[in-house]
Amino acid sequence: MNDRLGNTLLFLSRLFMLAGVFLLSQAVFGFLGIALSGKLYGLSYAEVIGLVNHPQLSTEGVYTQRWVQSFNNVGSFLITAIVFVGFYRKPILPTLGFSGRLKPRIIPGLVLLIIPAIFVISGLADFNRRLPGIEQLGNLNELQQHRDAMLNVLLHSFNFWDALILVFTLALIPAVCEEVFFRGLLLPFFSDWTKNKAAGIWISALLFTILHFSVTQFIPILFMGLVLGYLFVWTRSLWASVMVHFLNNASTVLFHQLSDQHPEVAVLREDYQAPPMIFAASLLLMLLLLFWIRSKRVEADTEALWP
Repeated sequence: MNDRLGNTLLFLSRLFMLAGVFLLSQAVFGFLGIALSGKLYGLSYAEVIGLVNHPQLSTEGVYTQRWVQSFNNVGSFLITAIVFVGFYRKPILPTLGFSGRLKPRIIPGLVLLIIPAIFVISGLADFNRRLPGIEQLGNLNELQQHRDAMLNVLLHSFNFWDALILVFTLALIPAVCEEVFFRGLLLPFFSDWTKNKAAGIWISALLFTILHFSVTQFIPILFMGLVLGYLFVWTRSLWASVMVHFLNNASTVLFHQLSDQHPEVAVLREDYQAPPMIFAASLLLMLLLLFWIRSKRVEADTEALWP
């Protein structure tokens, strides 16, 4: 009984510590992003805040959003994970899953996985939007509208080279930072506490979904969070989930750029709805690929990272 109470108190102390580091890192790096944007574009602190709260398709508006979002990603997720692990004097890279070597033979499967995933996510998003009450969620719906406006500004590019920068800021940075935090840190953290790998996968995926602040994309984001979690557990390498996360984000950026140039192509539009047969076939193909990757899994160590 005393051991159980002690373990619970230890877990809660670490959880409060993690929350504190997260909020502090988010505040510090959010301020740095705002301050840097102000310096680069000759804007006051209040003007930058105004552009963040009210996204605008101007040069200053687009690049301010990118700087602030990139700094928020790095601070909230990457720096939080590094500081938290470092505070407990644990080896940072092995603890966060970077020591695991990704088997070359599963890389093609990870790359192919993103193709059916695009149609599965589209179908799940359509289902999510059709759920009763989604459009009547009050403040949550307003939050979703602000998020959609922010994404529209973030995804805007002025030329080809700007689109390449967009891949770096919206695909690579979030993929690395979010995977380090949600899969590298939170998944084993909750798995060790619950003594259950599946629980760690589901809790980390749920937090991943909640922190994306999307009402109409809740189900597809949760689905991807679960896929990324299982990939991390099966391969014991964070590189697997980083790769798939990056490819998913990059496909979003690519589709948005192509939709601006070819608005007549339905599959490129954000409101595209995958037909039931395509959704079913894509889901089946995705499950087969996941099953194949699972068959190549690396056996997990019994030692807990956060006992």
